[in-house]
Amino acid sequence: VDAQLTIRNGHIPYPVFATATPKVAPPQPAFLQVRSAPPRNTEFLTVLVPSKRTSTAGGPAITRIAGPGYLGLQAKRAADVDIVGFRNNANPETLNFQNWTTDADVWSVTISGAEVKMFALQNAHHLTRDGRQLFESDKSINLAVQFSEDIQISCNAVETTILKIFVGTSPTGVQLDQTEVNKSLLRFNEGVVSLTVPKGQHTFRIRLR
Repeated sequence: VDAQLTIRNGHIPYPVFATATPKVAPPQPAFLQVRSAPPRNTEFLTVLVPSKRTSTAGGPAITRIAGPGYLGLQAKRAADVDIVGFRNNANPETLNFQNWTTDADVWSVTISGAEVKMFALQNAHHLTRDGRQLFESDKSINLAVQFSEDIQISCNAVETTILKIFVGTSPTGVQLDQTEVNKSLLRFNEGVVSLTVPKGQHTFRIRLR
């Protein structure tokens, strides 16, 4: 790519960032300006790995992933594996990576061996792993699901939708926005619980014990 680099005086009037001019003015800053012809394509991804100490800072083993309609990364840290993918076209096609399938614009999953610890999806209708439907909705939805002793769900629905989540065992109870849901309103079939999600932002807690 043809580019032009320019270094210019970056002086900012002192009243912008200080109440008074110091007796000895510090060296004036400068800024670097880059001008270039529009690139054919540009992509970059920044990964932040917080650490309490510089001596212990270190990133996970990160590899780039890509396939028809998406790109992203896979990060291995201790026993966990994180997968993050981004749709890079406007086609409403199903995206496939290894044993995962989804139609989300953005997806993120964390697994530990065969265990799914978390998944998050944006503008999605379904997510499957090894052919098993982990999530399905009849309308597009944004959601994040965390699996532990209970299952915690945060979601944002553009309109009322039916949400199906694979839980494996019949739940002992469900809370919607911290209010208990009448069991007669829940549907459970072959490890999948079905919930009606009202329009807007909501949280669910599915109790399994």
